[in-house]
Amino acid sequence: MPSVDPWIGPRGSAVQRLLQILRAYGPMTRPDAARLTGMSVGGIRPLAAALLAAGEITEAPAPPRAGRGRPGVLLAPVVPDGVVLGLDFGHTHVAVAVADLSGEHLTRDRREADVDHGASTALAITATLVRGVLDADARALDDVRLVVAGLPGPVDRDGRMRSSTIAASWAQLAIAEA
Repeated sequence: MPSVDPWIGPRGSAVQRLLQILRAYGPMTRPDAARLTGMSVGGIRPLAAALLAAGEITEAPAPPRAGRGRPGVLLAPVVPDGVVLGLDFGHTHVAVAVADLSGEHLTRDRREADVDHGASTALAITATLVRGVLDADARALDDVRLVVAGLPGPVDRDGRMRSSTIAASWAQLAIAEA
C-alpha cells in the first residue's frame, strides 16, 4: 500500500476518496484506511459512517489475528449489480469480454472475421458472441451497464465512423446505434 494518500484533505471529497480507496485496494479495517490516507482512525469513522448509511460499503468481521484486542471489522465496497461488455474489433477478429462492475473478468469469446471489409458481418458476429457470453454467465442484456468498444477507425462526436481509408465498410456507420 502507498504510505499516504494526497487526495484526502479539506478541499477534496474525503468520503468519495475513501470509497475510491476501498474499491482500489479491497476490504480493509478503519486503522488500515487511516494508515493509507494519513488520517486518524477518528477521522475515518464519520466517512465510513456516511458510506455505510448511503449503502456504498458494508462491514464484515475481519479474519482472526494473533494478539489481544477487539476483533477487527472490514470495510468493503458494495459492488453494484450488472456487467460491462468489452468489444474488440481487430482487423481479423471480433472478441467480446464480460466483467462485473468491480472489474473482475467473468468470461470472453472470440471469432475470426474480416472486420475491415464486412462491418455488417462483424456486427452480426458480435451480437452472437454477446448473447453467448451473457448466457454463459447467466446474465441478461438488461444486466449490461456499459459497453466499451475498440473500433477499426476514428469515431466523430456524433458517434459515426468517418474514415473510409482504414475500414471502408465502416465509413458513415452510426456505431452506437449499430
